[in-house]
Amino acid sequence: MPTRCLYVALVVLVTIADVVLSQAPITWPDPRHFKISLERDDGLTVTATWQVEEYCHQNKRLEFKAFATGPDGLKINNEPPYHYRNENNRIIELKSRSAKYIVTGTTKTLFDPRQITVNLTVVSGVESEDYLPDLKLLKFHLPQKYLHDLPDYFVNTATIQKDSTFELDPPQDVYGKLTLVSPEKASLVLKFRPPASHPELINSFTFEFSNQNEKIIYKIKNDGVNTSIDERHIITRSHLIHVQENPGIALEIFPQNNFTYPGNYTVTVYTNDAWQNKHIIPIIMPNFVTLTPRDSKIEVREHSATLSWGEPHLFGSSCNYLASAKPIGDKGITLSASTSSRSVDFNNLSPATEYNFILKTTCSTGKSIITALGTRKTGPREPGMVRNLRIRVVKAGVIELSWDPPQFMEGDSHIYNFACKHHHADDRHSGQTPNTTVTIENVASGTFFCVVSTTSSVKGHKERRGHECDAVSVYVPSNLISSIPTVSIKRKSKTVIDLKIEIEEESGIIGVTVGVDPYLLFSFYIETISNPIKITNLKNSNIKVERKGLTNFLLTHLTEDKTYAVTVTYIFFASEEVKNTYIITPDCGEEDQNHTMKLSFVIIFAIILFALVVGISIWQYKKWRSKNGSPLLGYVLQI
Repeated sequence: MPTRCLYVALVVLVTIADVVLSQAPITWPDPRHFKISLERDDGLTVTATWQVEEYCHQNKRLEFKAFATGPDGLKINNEPPYHYRNENNRIIELKSRSAKYIVTGTTKTLFDPRQITVNLTVVSGVESEDYLPDLKLLKFHLPQKYLHDLPDYFVNTATIQKDSTFELDPPQDVYGKLTLVSPEKASLVLKFRPPASHPELINSFTFEFSNQNEKIIYKIKNDGVNTSIDERHIITRSHLIHVQENPGIALEIFPQNNFTYPGNYTVTVYTNDAWQNKHIIPIIMPNFVTLTPRDSKIEVREHSATLSWGEPHLFGSSCNYLASAKPIGDKGITLSASTSSRSVDFNNLSPATEYNFILKTTCSTGKSIITALGTRKTGPREPGMVRNLRIRVVKAGVIELSWDPPQFMEGDSHIYNFACKHHHADDRHSGQTPNTTVTIENVASGTFFCVVSTTSSVKGHKERRGHECDAVSVYVPSNLISSIPTVSIKRKSKTVIDLKIEIEEESGIIGVTVGVDPYLLFSFYIETISNPIKITNLKNSNIKVERKGLTNFLLTHLTEDKTYAVTVTYIFFASEEVKNTYIITPDCGEEDQNHTMKLSFVIIFAIILFALVVGISIWQYKKWRSKNGSPLLGYVLQI
């Protein structure tokens, strides 16, 4: 009897992709599930999707971004807001036709917070020919009965004996659906597509798992043959043909053994009893952090914070939590609290400090996980007062105000508020500056008072304004004969101050009064060092004055860590006075503190006083001085 040969058709699948010699690893999220499609209508609209929960229903996609990079290197839709058709896709509008674009997708998931990135290539729609500028794509609707018998693939025919040793291709497009059953183990379902071989040649698919060496044979039975209802891995040949004809349908196998995660495994797949034509596919189980609390929130209010979170996947267990607030760089206090609830409050956090908020979850299974919830900065501290506030007359009608910044400013942004006015007047001069010096113009004559305060701020919080420092004042004269002297105040130690006043010749100054408010007042004549010093102690002060030169003095026996206001008053001829005030503050351990304030300006005479000064000559003054002697100083000071 002649050997009967079975003539079959070998089906060759034609695709636009390169030939794949081995299959991609199975993992979650799977980069193969990032898909793009180009709309035929315009050839410029790309829809990008990345399914996550479909392949592990307990997982959640936390972030999904997609953008295209054109041939010019520019990115399209690189940042939100995105154009959505639904929450699972991103729409990218390409810029030009007949161009190659690289579409990049990135995603983060609940169980694997790493950022996964995939690149795919797409070519935008082809431009119409010049001679057909209005070319449009025509759409046709054909009844299904005309398409039913059309071949799904290009077909080549060959003759193969039914008992041939020819090896068919292994199962294709193998991917996994995962279900976590405990904090360490997961069950797996594999989905796959049959190869594009003739169904009459396919008898079985074999899957060999490295996990406990489990082997599953997926059998193909002819129609009409009874199968056991207990066997999930058996289908009829007609069902196999149906799956081959419908790309959206996949077959499933169910391994009996669970997989421990994290871990690396393999599954070897082949058709029938193939020895050579096999695929060895890696199965990569990432380190799914299942005990991570979900939907965590951090709410910071000035110097307090509230942490809250959702319950993790417990798998029947219960958990306790240890929450911690740790300052970055250890520049503040650390707080922690244990709780069985899902929220905790922290009070009295360090101001203007960047904090890391950390949560340690310990469940009854004995496993613990540490989660970094996020970083936040607390509100600003109450700023201290500025130090060493100084005021001086620069020239007629112009005042300069300067100061040293307050201590402990680290972490805050600062701005200074100044306010000045004349006594019993409404001509207020005020403003804000980030600097420690401000110049005020158009100041009328008279005693001019100024105060300064500090406002500190931290982004996202309310500003805080500190207390005003002690006021300083200066007398703005209507005219001056020459420049105001340079005043040097140097702290020799915590209890000694060196005061030096450098007065130029022909300055018009005849006497000086120095006050250390409210403890001491002394006056002196500047013509010669032999002139006596008039010293008045106030409030039983122990402060001593020691003269080191004509206008150089040592102030001793000061109280440590006390702030002093030093007022220098210059007495001119014609009973004109100029008063300057300097605030001297302790400097927290430093032995020397040098405050050099140079005061020089020119005052223009008013017409009436100018006539008065010109009318009195220096010769007349000396003659009057020789007759009346040294009591002139007291007389002038009384004026």
